[in-house]
Amino acid sequence: MEVVYKMEKKLSELADLVDFVSEKYDNLVEYQKSTETKIKSLENMNAHLIKCNKALEERVNELEEKDKEKKVELVGLEKKENEDVAKIIIQVANKLHMDVSQIEHAERVGRIKPDADKPLPVVVTLRTKEARDKWIRSRKKLLTNGEIYGTNNDNRIYINENLTRYKRNLLWVTKNQLRKTYKYIWVQDGKILIRKSDEQKKIMSIKSERDIEKYIENNLNTATS
Repeated sequence: MEVVYKMEKKLSELADLVDFVSEKYDNLVEYQKSTETKIKSLENMNAHLIKCNKALEERVNELEEKDKEKKVELVGLEKKENEDVAKIIIQVANKLHMDVSQIEHAERVGRIKPDADKPLPVVVTLRTKEARDKWIRSRKKLLTNGEIYGTNNDNRIYINENLTRYKRNLLWVTKNQLRKTYKYIWVQDGKILIRKSDEQKKIMSIKSERDIEKYIENNLNTATS
């Protein structure tokens, strides 16, 4: 009888242990399900935040693009000590036969680097987009520092569209990646445009680095076919 009693006790303890392990297992499964639900929720939240951030970036870029519509950037304009940028820009406007009354503001922009040998660009804000467009069209005229300052400095002054930081970087990447396969890369109304050759009249736009990758892939496929 004692042996039977001991066996029953052992079986009872074993049953208790099985129940205990089973309960722990159920709790673990429940915890895992709860954790997976939380992870899924966090993943959805992260995807939503990424989408919101993307939309916000696009909106900020859109506002920056709007702000640039009335601005031009003069590159290569020699910097003089104690210069009056506004007066110098009026001289530039007169040389280009632009309406000086359309000039709202002018200033040098950027950070001076100790080892830089080029002057900082000058950003000119105009009163209307139409006035900005006239300045952009005038960039075909050859204008040198000597004409502005009455010196022998024949370094050219370039008139460019004032791009956002995103577009400026995208333009740099475009030129760096596509200049060997696309003859023409330029900016028009804030858009980066490319054309393969004189024979190919089709003009394509670059809106993101993905577009650059796409054109590189197309060129590789064409070369291997």
